[in-house]
Amino acid sequence: MFNFADISIGGGGGGGWSDFSFNLNPPDINIGGSGSGMPSAKEILTQIANSAESALQANLQAFQNGQIAGSEALSVAWDILNKMSSAMLQYGDLGRKSAAERDRRIDPRFLRWDYIQYYIDPIAQASTGKPATVPNLPVNNAPSVPPQTAGIGALGMRNETLIMLALLGLILWKGLKKK
Repeated sequence: MFNFADISIGGGGGGGWSDFSFNLNPPDINIGGSGSGMPSAKEILTQIANSAESALQANLQAFQNGQIAGSEALSVAWDILNKMSSAMLQYGDLGRKSAAERDRRIDPRFLRWDYIQYYIDPIAQASTGKPATVPNLPVNNAPSVPPQTAGIGALGMRNETLIMLALLGLILWKGLKKK
């Protein structure tokens, strides 16, 4: 399950910025209910990505229109990207790949749509004159098992290999026991 919160920025403290807000919850996501069944993980991940991308686009547009300052726009953009990645990582390998397709910090091998380049670098370039400094994912967003060790059991072998060896051993032991 994922939960994006409303984000409100600007206004309230002076500085000449007008209020700007948007909701990161996809309006058409329905988990359970309505009799149509549960959406698949792929559908949910697509809706998370679409919602986050819409929010990133709105944030970039607000910055370009002068509604918010560069530092605030960068902070909001990183928050959106972190929430998207964190939500996607809850969906196992499929979620990890989906997040990695958009967030180069997860696994650059799968990068297809670089949200950092599309929606964060333009703000950083305009504000500081250089591309964004890419922070690491917050600790709670990091996957619990590094991808190169996922599925590795005792003796450094894949879990499937260990299971097959155990079954083979059991068959041989049962065969020898009968003799």
